[in-house]
This record gives sequence, C-alpha cells and structure tokens, in this order.
Amino acid sequence: MKTACETSSLGFAAKHGVRRRAAIVVAVGAALAAAIPVFESHLGSARDASGPRFLKPASSVNQSLVRSLGQFAFANPQGLWMTTETGKLAHLSTASHASDPGWSSDGRYLAYETAGPDGANPEFHVYSVRLGRTIYRQPSVWGFAWQPGHDRVAVWGSTSVVLSMTARGVHRIGSLPTPDGRLIWSSQGDTLIDSRTLGSGPQRYDQVYAVPVSQGQLGTPRALFRSPNGSGILLAASVPHSDQIVYWTEPQFSASLLADGTSLALWHAASKMTSTYPDMLPYPDYLTWGQPGRWAYMAGGPRAISGGKSVVLVQHGRIQILSAPQGREALEPSMNPKTGALAAVLAQSAPNASWGLGHAYRRWVQTRRLAVWNRGTWTVWSNAGRGVTDPVWLPNGGGILYLAGNRLWLVRTAHTPPQAVLGPIPSVGGYYGEILRSSLWSLHS
Repeated sequence: MKTACETSSLGFAAKHGVRRRAAIVVAVGAALAAAIPVFESHLGSARDASGPRFLKPASSVNQSLVRSLGQFAFANPQGLWMTTETGKLAHLSTASHASDPGWSSDGRYLAYETAGPDGANPEFHVYSVRLGRTIYRQPSVWGFAWQPGHDRVAVWGSTSVVLSMTARGVHRIGSLPTPDGRLIWSSQGDTLIDSRTLGSGPQRYDQVYAVPVSQGQLGTPRALFRSPNGSGILLAASVPHSDQIVYWTEPQFSASLLADGTSLALWHAASKMTSTYPDMLPYPDYLTWGQPGRWAYMAGGPRAISGGKSVVLVQHGRIQILSAPQGREALEPSMNPKTGALAAVLAQSAPNASWGLGHAYRRWVQTRRLAVWNRGTWTVWSNAGRGVTDPVWLPNGGGILYLAGNRLWLVRTAHTPPQAVLGPIPSVGGYYGEILRSSLWSLHS
C-alpha cells in the first residue's frame, strides 16, 4: 500500500511487497514474531480502546457533501477519521502516520494501517462501525485486501492470515506462507491468489497459487502458472467478471528494475495462455476497471512521473493507446463504472521535472489538467483548475474526486464549479511526489 515517497528500490520493496528477503527482515526487526490470538474482540492502545472521539480535525471537511457521498474515511496529520450516520467526524486513531483506509464490502468494518516515521513499525487495524471501536490489531503488516462480498480480509506481512469478522470477534480462518509480493482475491471472491519463489540461483522462479477460501477454512493450494527462470512475478489484480489475472514480470528479481516499469501480463485461466501489454509502473492504483471486458492503465516508465506516460485502453483484448495532444502526456486514468468514460490528467511531458522536486517540478505540476476521454477524444475540464492529481470517478459515475492545491475536490460535470471536500491534506507521495488515492481516503457508497 502507498504512504511514502519511494525513491529507493528498498523503500519500494518494503511498501509494495516486491521482494522481502534478508535485508527487509533485518530492517523491520525481531518484533515481527508476535503471536495472533484466534479471537480478539477488544484490542488497541489506550487511545482507541474507549471508542471514537468526536473532535474538530485540523482539516476542514465539507460534512454535508461527504454525508451525501456515503461512508467516508480519511487520514491527516492528526490520524484517521470517519464520518458517522449522524454527520459527526469520529477520530479513530491519533497515529500521525495513519494511512490506507479500506472498507469491507458491506461497509460495517474499516481497515487501515499505521506506522512510525519512515514506515517503521507498521501495524494493521480493523475498526467495527457498529461497535464503535477497534476490534483487531496486528503488527508488522505490509498490506491487506478485503474479500469481495464478504467480511473477510487477507493480511500479509511477517505473519499472513485470513480473518473473518464475526459476532464473537475476529476469527482467524487460516494462515499462509509469507508471499513474495502481494495477495489478491479472484474476481468471484472465492479464491486467494499468491506468488511464492521457488528454486535457487539462476533456476529461481515464482510460482502462482490459488487457495480456495470457504466459510471456515483454507483449501489446498493449486498451482496456476509460473515465471521463467531468473525472473519474478508481482500480482496486480484479478480482472473483474473474468478468470484472468494481471501481473508484472520482475526481471532478474530486481526491485529497482521493476520500479522503473516492466511488462504487464494477463494470464487466461481457460486457455492457460499469457498476453503481454506495454510496460507499466507497478502500482495497482494505475489500473482501472469498467464494464466487463473493458479496462485501462497508465503505461510507461521510468519511475519519474513527469515523462513518457500514456493511457492504454483494453477492450476485449484489443489494445488502444490513447493519443495525448502533442507535447502532453496522459496520467492516472480512472474509468467511469457506468459509462466507460475515462478521466485522466493531461500534463506537459517533461522527463526531467520530477527528479529534483524543486521549482521545475512545481512548475510542471501546474500544467496538470483534468481531462475526460469519450468517443475518441480528450476534453479538458478547465473548471477543475490546475495542479490536478489522481482523479477517480465516484462509484455511481456521477462526478470525479481529485486532488489539487493540497485539497480534495469533487467536480460533477465539465461546466459546474468544483466543490471542496477536504483539506488541507498531508503531503503523501508515491513516485517522486505523486499522491496515490488509496493512501489518504476511502469511500463506501
């Protein structure tokens, strides 16, 4: 998951599950070996054991607008916050490095992560909306993923487990070997998919497994596919409404090469065949899904965000690179789940702007404009202003959330003024200053 400006291959690996070998284990220390009780109905420090506190956050929140959108959670320097049915803001955690809020499919539970400075001592939390308190906490976690359609969550780190939220508390369904990467759920939600490194030396490779998840237990892992010798696999996502899996290849098992962009591949379960697509930076947030058979992603490298990027549209296996105006690049696509229209950022193509994070970068940020691709052309929504980052359509397709000027905004059409949702927000980055949506807020509607 995404919380810090990752400019080194080790930082990238530690946060994204690329390779966690001896160097990573040493870095996080011996505290990783904490045991996990089967049932934990009330966990947490003194700051969260008594339930939420209702305080005024340093960030200004448009509460009426947020209530109209659904359940909303966000992080700021004061910790993690959540809207309630009464319109109040519940302060769930005072950790200054809270991040990555994520709702269960029914909105009854909110999971999130906390960490110390520079990502030290990462910790995973589950908050029960009904009970109004934290019900589970686990140290040394690198990521998590809610099971589609269920109140179950896969958690991976020094100890990798599948948890079920029950009336009695949090039940551990089973444990898994620590993956060499991340875990993903199948699109049907009945299978957990992971990759594991096998072999040694030049014969080393990654094998992808499928683990069935039933009501109360994990099934026997089944081998799906593997990488060639000498290269690894980083799982990206299951393609919705299909049996296909998207992943990145990792040349020479090198986190540094992977971080600069690598081939995107699509494995077809029915044919056992693999299709390859243009290179992509290994961030799942840069994949976006629409109606069945239709998805898109941000293609190109290197890890610097301000040069060489484009949007690739995939429609039933057919690849189309969406041309940007001359001298511009297209970034960070988000597909409207109802209409299939693509929102993205159009910016000046300036490959050297991002490396210094100085005046050149700030000038480049001001060239970023919100645009929507529909019926074969880009339309700039100039009403959204400049400096646009990370647009994402609302789940109902009725507007676009985006970041600009250290605030979160909502714009509904190309002709209506944007509405401020939240701000100011903390400075949270991905590749060289790039903010990623899942680090800061999560919406359930």
